[in-house]
Amino acid sequence: MKEFTQNGITLVFYQKPEDEKFSFLIKDNKEMTELLLSNVSKKRIKEKEIFFAKIGIFEKIEQNLLTKKQTQMNNPIIELAERCQNIYRE
Repeated sequence: MKEFTQNGITLVFYQKPEDEKFSFLIKDNKEMTELLLSNVSKKRIKEKEIFFAKIGIFEKIEQNLLTKKQTQMNNPIIELAERCQNIYRE
């Protein structure tokens, strides 16, 4: 098992017994793992590909998080909800 952490996200590459390829997941985050797996073409990789795979995976994670934040910022319903929370908090 190999673990890599970047920006508070831990990526885990693991290998099943008698399997030459590694699978991967995001530690302690099943939802983000499922989202990631739906956005990558290779679900299992060889050991020599791990270095480049982790770079690409962390880039995909950052892109998805940035896109999600931009969508929330441009959504008028979310903006209205945040304004209401600010008003009624006082």
